[in-house]
Amino acid sequence: MTPFRFKSIFQRPGAVVALGFTAMLVLMVFLASTGIIQLEAGQQRLENLVEDPVAKMTYANRMYMAARERTVSLQRLLLQSDPFARDEQWMRFLGYASEFAQAREALTALTLSVREREILEQQSALTRIAVPIQNEVVDLMWKGRSIEAHKLLVNEAIPAQDKVLGQLRELYRYQEEQVADAAHIATIDYRNVRLWLQVLALLTLGLAVGIALAILYQARRADAALREEKERAQVTLYSLGEAVLRTGADGRVEYLNPVAEQMTGWTTAEAQGQTLESVMRIVHDVSRQPVANPAQAALTAGQVISDAEDTLLIARHGDERAIDLTATALPDGAGAVLVFRDVTEVRALSREIAHQATHDLMTGLVNRREFERRLQRALDESQVDSCQHALCYLDLDLFKAVNDTCGHLA
Repeated sequence: MTPFRFKSIFQRPGAVVALGFTAMLVLMVFLASTGIIQLEAGQQRLENLVEDPVAKMTYANRMYMAARERTVSLQRLLLQSDPFARDEQWMRFLGYASEFAQAREALTALTLSVREREILEQQSALTRIAVPIQNEVVDLMWKGRSIEAHKLLVNEAIPAQDKVLGQLRELYRYQEEQVADAAHIATIDYRNVRLWLQVLALLTLGLAVGIALAILYQARRADAALREEKERAQVTLYSLGEAVLRTGADGRVEYLNPVAEQMTGWTTAEAQGQTLESVMRIVHDVSRQPVANPAQAALTAGQVISDAEDTLLIARHGDERAIDLTATALPDGAGAVLVFRDVTEVRALSREIAHQATHDLMTGLVNRREFERRLQRALDESQVDSCQHALCYLDLDLFKAVNDTCGHLA
C-alpha cells in the first residue's frame, strides 16, 4: 500500500488550489457567520430601540399636521362666501378631525412611557378645551354672525389650538431624544462588532498571504476564466431587449449594445471616445431643453438616477423617441451604465388618457373640470399680474335650450 505523502499533494497545482481555497472558505465562512450574527444582533437591538420611537414620531407628526390644518381650514371656512366652496371646506374641516383621531388612536396603541402618557393626557385636556371653541366658531358662522365668529377664532380658538400644538411639539421632541439615545447605543454596538471583525480579518489576512504564495502560478488560468466571463457578459448584453450604454470615468462612451446602436444611430466603433452628449442627444419633450448629463449626475450623486417623465432621445439621423432612462454609477467612479428603452407608445397613450380626462368625447372641447381649472388660473393671474381676461359664452346649436327643456329628463 502506497503511503500518503503531503509532498505529492503540493506537487499538484489543482490540489494546492483546492486545499488553499478550502482553508480560506472555512475561515471566511466562520468570519462571515460571526459577522452576520453580530450585525444581526446589533440590528435587532437597534430596531427594538428605534422602531417604536420612529413610529411614535410619525403619528405625533400626523396629529400635529391634522390639528394645524384644522385651524387653517376653520379660517378658510370663515372667509368663504360661495356656499359650495364653504361646504367643501366644511368637509375638509371634519376630515382633519378624523385624521387626528386615527393618528392618536394608533399612537396610544403602542407601548408608551410614563412621560409620553403625561404629554398625551395634557394634550387631551387642552383639546377638550379647544374643540368646543372651534365648534362655537362654526355655529356662529352658520348663523351668519361672521364678525363674532372671527373674533372668537382670533381671541380664543387659535390660542387654545396653539397650546395643543405645543404639547404635540413637546411629544415630537421627546421622541427625537429617544431616537438619539438609540443611535448612540447602536454606535457603541457597531464599534464592538467592528473590533471583533478586525481581529478575525487579521487572522484571515495571515492565512490568505500563505495561500496566495502557493497559488500565484494559477493567475493565468484565472485570467482565462475572467476573459471567458467577460465574453459571456458581452453575449448577455447583446441579447438584452433594452438599450445599454457604458461610459468611462471621463464621461466618454465606451460601449453600446445592439439596441442602443439602433436607437442612437451610432455603432460602438463610431461612438467610442465620443462624449455622451454627442452620442445621446436627450431633451425634455415639452420645452426641448437639453437634459443634464445623466451619467455625470449618477457619478456625482453616487446612486441610481431615473428619468421617465418627458425625456426624448434624438437619434443621429433625427429620429425622435420617448425613452425611460436609468443611469447607474459603476463602483469606485469607474464610469456609469445607462439603460433606456423606447416608451413612445406608452407615453402617447398616457397623454391620450390625460386629454380624455379634461375634454368631452363628443365635442372635443374641454369639459367642465378643465374649464373651471383654466378659469381659476385666469383669476389667479389677474390678481397677481393685474391683467384682464375675456370670457366668451357661445350657445352651440341651441344646446342650452334643448338641455334645459329636455336634457334633465333624458
